[in-house]
Parts: sequence; C-alpha cells; structure tokens
Amino acid sequence: MSIKCKVIIDSNILWKNEIKYPDDIFNSYLLDLVLFKNKYPKLNCVKICVPEVIIEERVTQYAETIAIVCEKTNKNIEKLKKLDFKYKKPVRSPNVEKKLRKKAEEFLEENKIEILKIPKIKQEVLVERAFKKIKPFGNEGVGFKDTLIWLSILENVKSSSGVDYILCTKNIKDFEEEVIGKEFKKKTKSKFKVFSDVKDVKGYLDEEYILELELQQTYSEIENEIKEKIGTIMVKINSIALKNEKQKITPYSPITSIELADRNSFSAINLEDSYSFIAGSSQLNKSEVVGYDFNSMNVNDISLTGGNFYKISIDVSTIEKYQRKEDPFVLSAFSSYSQLTETDKMKTFSLNIFYNRDIKNIDIFFV
Repeated sequence: MSIKCKVIIDSNILWKNEIKYPDDIFNSYLLDLVLFKNKYPKLNCVKICVPEVIIEERVTQYAETIAIVCEKTNKNIEKLKKLDFKYKKPVRSPNVEKKLRKKAEEFLEENKIEILKIPKIKQEVLVERAFKKIKPFGNEGVGFKDTLIWLSILENVKSSSGVDYILCTKNIKDFEEEVIGKEFKKKTKSKFKVFSDVKDVKGYLDEEYILELELQQTYSEIENEIKEKIGTIMVKINSIALKNEKQKITPYSPITSIELADRNSFSAINLEDSYSFIAGSSQLNKSEVVGYDFNSMNVNDISLTGGNFYKISIDVSTIEKYQRKEDPFVLSAFSSYSQLTETDKMKTFSLNIFYNRDIKNIDIFFV
C-alpha cells in the first residue's frame, strides 16, 4: 500500500527524564503510536517519522542523564565508604553516545520508523530565517533545532508527492499550523496538520483514514449491489421512458430477457399494458423506438441519508431498439428478442436511486 500520510514526532513528545532500561531512549508515546498503527491494517498507508536531528538531541539528552546518574551514584558511594562499604564507582563510557545512537536506530528500524535526514542547508539560509524571524524561529532568535526539523520536513516533501504530513509537537507557538502551513503549501497541495498530543494524532488518523477507508469500502460494496440490480433499473427505464413517448413497454423489450431470472423485477412490467400494446400493434410506426438495451452504467455519487439508507446518482447508457422492417405489425408475446433491430444510437438516462440496504430495496427516480 502506498504511503498517504507521514507523522513527524518532535523531541518534546519523546522526552524521557528517568532511566528504566539502558537502551530506553524514547518514552512510551512513540511505541504506543506504533502499536496503534499496527493494530489497523488500513493504517499501512501511514508512516511514522523521526527527524535525524531529534535522534541526535535525544542521544545527547540521554547521555547527559546518564552522567547525572553517575555523579549522584558516586556521591552516595562516598557516603557509604564511611560505613566500610566498598563499591566500584561507575565511569561514563567515552562511546556512550555512539552506543545510544545505535540502539535508537535499531529501535526505529525494527518498528519501521522513517528517519528524516537533515538536509544540506547553506548557512546564509539559516541566518536569513533567524533575522527575519521566519517560523519556527522565535522573536529572540531561538529555534535553530526546530528550524532544522521544519526544513527536514520540507525537504522530505520533495520526494513524497501527494503525501499528507502531521507534526506532533508541544511547541505549538513556533509551529503554528496556520503560519508555517503557508510555506508548506508552496511546496505541495497536500494536507498539513499540527497536534500537541499523540492522543490527538490517533484521533485524527482514526477519523481521516480508518473510518474514511471503511466508508470507501462500504460505498464500493453498494456500487456493486446497485450494478447487480441493473435488470430492475432497466425495467424502470423502459416503462417510464416509453410511456413518456406515448408508447407501452413491449414484452420483447431488452428487459424481458434480462429480467426473466429476476422474478421480483419481472413483476414490475405491466402485463395489461403489454397486452394492450400487442392488440394495437398494427398501429405501431416501425420507425419508433420500442425499447432500450443496456450498454453501461456509471455511479456518480453515493451519500448516506440516514440509518442504512443511501442516495445513489447514476447515469445509464442505453442502445435504442427498433422493430425489424420485415415484421412491422404482427408481434407475439413470445416473440424473440432477436426480432428487434439494434441501432448505433445511444441514449443516457440520469437517475437518482434511494437504496434501503437493510432490505435491499431500491426506489428509482428520473432526474
């Protein structure tokens, strides 16, 4: 499934200020979002992303936390020495950042989280954005890291045509959706949203993708169900259209052959009208249309009107049928369908169908 949306996570969402496990660099929010996404196959079109600059920031923050823990532990060991306890003082490894970075990348790869690389940015570009206070740079000129995140997103957009973007950050002030969204729209016509909480991101994904995809699947099923009722629809077209032309539907019209297998639909033909037509067949002008044969159907729109009731707008393309010249007057109720002449003249009927999906019933109205 192609990617339709990317969710970018800021470091202030992933902050972890206590040590549980040596390789636990990110807090539970990131894994929670991954598990939520994996729970619904319809969210396979969503990609979770972490900017490279965020990984560097978290590695640095975590290394600093480790250093603080080591310092506190050493102070406590000094106190215990007075009571003749012997402990080896922890020493901060010089390769701690490298090890943490490797652990972070392994976690991201295992959970199929994309890393947004830091783009190559000219120094004068950053200086100009800082002086002009272009968001996410703030009034005091702060916002270097946030600007790298933003430029990483804009760079990623170039290779992700048609993909929507969601930024999850607590820094709503500098990542104001309406403001930075204008710069985003210059790069792409895709959607851009900003949320301050993972819960809000999950809610949006649920509404925008899970429910929407379920609705699309329902509409696809309804379209197929309506197509299966083409016989009933053609009965209506032949009966109403021919009456409008001051003719009666013929028992040898295209509907007869289509509807013989559909008893419910066949009852829609007015047999008394058919008999009257046969009796008066000697007055039939052989150049007049005596039926419409189905050619194709196009579903234009499906909308839920309430409960399990739907309104479906369709166009039905038909081929006009004429009586053969060699048999212009005498027709039997059991005449062969092949006795009609098919022309290359097409006629399209626009219909509104009101569909009760609970009982599979349709009401058909000409537009």
